[in-house]
Amino acid sequence: MKGLRAHARAAHIRREKNTMTTMLMEQLRSGDVIEVKTVASHDDVITVLVLLATDDFVILDPCDDSTPFVVRADELIEYRKFDVADVLGIS
Repeated sequence: MKGLRAHARAAHIRREKNTMTTMLMEQLRSGDVIEVKTVASHDDVITVLVLLATDDFVILDPCDDSTPFVVRADELIEYRKFDVADVLGIS
């Protein structure tokens, strides 16, 4: 368990150095976990689970007992998609 925490911490440090960007060719799929900037404050971010993604709309669940919400896909200007390989330190 200690090794997994070390890998997660290293991934967190690497992620902090990266700016939040949207990869143009990357397509969101159901089950993806992303971090998006909030509209209220450009410094605040929220982590959400992608419940359903189409070319036009994305249904996101903040997993905090609140209702999932729908956004237009083109409104997701800046987000960071979590990658299991980064968290576990797998190349």
